[in-house]
Amino acid sequence: MKETSGLKKIISTLIVIVMISAMAGMVCFAQTRPQVSAFIAGAFFFFVGVLGIVNNRLTLENSFILIFPFAGALIMLIAASFIWDIPFLAKIRENIEVVFPIVVLAFFFCIGAGMFFGSILYRKKKKENCTYSVQTQCIDLRKKSDSDGDLYSPVYQYYYNGREYIYKSKVSSNAKPPELYGYYEIKINPENPEDIWFPNRAVVGPIVGIMLMVVSILIAFSLLK
Repeated sequence: MKETSGLKKIISTLIVIVMISAMAGMVCFAQTRPQVSAFIAGAFFFFVGVLGIVNNRLTLENSFILIFPFAGALIMLIAASFIWDIPFLAKIRENIEVVFPIVVLAFFFCIGAGMFFGSILYRKKKKENCTYSVQTQCIDLRKKSDSDGDLYSPVYQYYYNGREYIYKSKVSSNAKPPELYGYYEIKINPENPEDIWFPNRAVVGPIVGIMLMVVSILIAFSLLK
C-alpha cells in the first residue's frame, strides 16, 4: 500500500510539473508562434492520456481515457503541419479546411462513444454489485445558485444491518430535485454498503452518446460529398 501511495504521489507531482511547463510554453509562444503553443497543448493531452492508461490499466469501463491521447495526437499532427515542411504534413496543411472539421467530428464521435459504452458498462457493473434493496430518505437538499439558476445536491440517509449510512450526491443539478424527507428505493452492495445505485434514475449518458455519434457521422458525410 505504501509503494502504491508513493507511486501516486510521484505521478501527481510529475503531472503538475508537466502541466506548469506546458502552460509556460504555451504562453511563451502564444504571440510569436501560436502553432507551437497548439503543439505543446496537444503533447500535454497526449501525455496525460497515456499516463492515465498506464496508471489505471485500460479496461472497457474506463475506455473514455483514450479520448485524451487521441485528441492530443490529432492536435499535435495538425499543429506540426504548420511547423515543419514535410511532404506528408504539407498535404494536411493544404487540405486543412477538410481535415480540421473531420478531426473535430472524430473527437466528438469518440466522446459520444465513450459516454455510450461507459454509461452502459457502469450500469451493468452497478447492477451486478448492488443487489440488495433498501429504502433511503432524502434528508437534505443542498442548494446553490449560479447563472443557470438554483442547483440542488441531495443528501440521503439509509440503514443496513442496523448501521446508519449517509450518501451525499457529488452532482448538483437544476433538474427537479427529490422530495425532501421523501423515501426512495436504492440498491446497495452487501459487501460494501457505501456503494449504492439508483435503479429508477433516468439514464441520460447513452442517449447523449448516441446523439453525438449520429450527428458527427451525418455532418462528416455531408462534408465529404
